Amino acid sequence: ASTNDADADADAIGAAGSIKHGIKCPLSVWHTIGLQKLAQSMPNVKLVIGVRHPVWFFQSYYNYRITSMHDKKTVVEVPPAESLIGIEHHWKDVSTDIARFELGLMQLGKVELSGQELTHLTSKGRQMAEIPYQIFLYSIEQLDDTDEKRSAVFSNDMQRFLGLDEPISFTRENVNHFVGAKRHPETIDICEPRFDSLRSLLV
Repeated sequence: ASTNDADADADAIGAAGSIKHGIKCPLSVWHTIGLQKLAQSMPNVKLVIGVRHPVWFFQSYYNYRITSMHDKKTVVEVPPAESLIGIEHHWKDVSTDIARFELGLMQLGKVELSGQELTHLTSKGRQMAEIPYQIFLYSIEQLDDTDEKRSAVFSNDMQRFLGLDEPISFTRENVNHFVGAKRHPETIDICEPRFDSLRSLLV
């Protein structure tokens, strides 16, 4: 998220007035400059963070970039998924590091970090960016929970957190299975044996 992105987000939220306004930006927890800038003018924003298993996150993000490239007709030679080890070897932000959601969460300053954890964070090019926001943390699997009681508790918890008058109905507009018409020659199935070492690294 760039400084310009943060300015646009702040303007959009400010223009909403009394209407509760939300912005979806998956990279905000990794590139925290947008959140830091937003916090300067709007310290009462609430942050909802959904986390996903690193293996499935990597596959989804890689395939999303593939699909986006074809949709925009900007096809280029794509680096092999197994070569994107560490943020220094990323492709369009896709790397094994960005799939490690704990690195993004560690930056937010909500829990005390040991010296070793701070060193690890720095080695990945990340830094502490303490955010004043309250955070609602959930696992993406909760969106598809078929247990009605658990699903209701989750929905009600988020409703209370956001101060909404009505419960939230969750939808999945971006499932990213990338099969059928959405599949391209570069699309990967990370469960294939050739990705064994990549999966091991991600978990």
